[in-house]
Amino acid sequence: MKIGKLREDGLEYEEAAQVYEMLVQKYPHSSHLLAAVYREAVCRMWLCRRLAYNRPRCEDTRSFLRETIRKYPDIPERDELVQWLKELETWLSKDAYEKARFYDSRQRTRHAAIASWENFISQFPDSEYADEARRRIDELRQ
Repeated sequence: MKIGKLREDGLEYEEAAQVYEMLVQKYPHSSHLLAAVYREAVCRMWLCRRLAYNRPRCEDTRSFLRETIRKYPDIPERDELVQWLKELETWLSKDAYEKARFYDSRQRTRHAAIASWENFISQFPDSEYADEARRRIDELRQ
């Protein structure tokens, strides 16, 4: 835990996350387990936010948060993890929406636009943009 904290203090969040991940894997029965899981989540979110919302990193962190919430339902910081998960899903949804809009431009084919909107809906069926995407698919199919 001290090494992870030193990495965080030195703004080496990638390395800190790796240290915490290793601690969780190597010492799954440690009294510091939940603290290490939480600190890894903190580092991952810092990286997502500071590195211009790198999509693969955000998707990986979203999976990590989902699994953490499922595996450790009693983690004291659960509400914070849920909020971070919502933040990432909102960003990923907006990014996918913008991508679908791009494929729905005059330069792209109708088929590509429909496929892009369908992909968006399959990934984010509850997004604030989902109804608009469904309407656009109906328009494109007519």
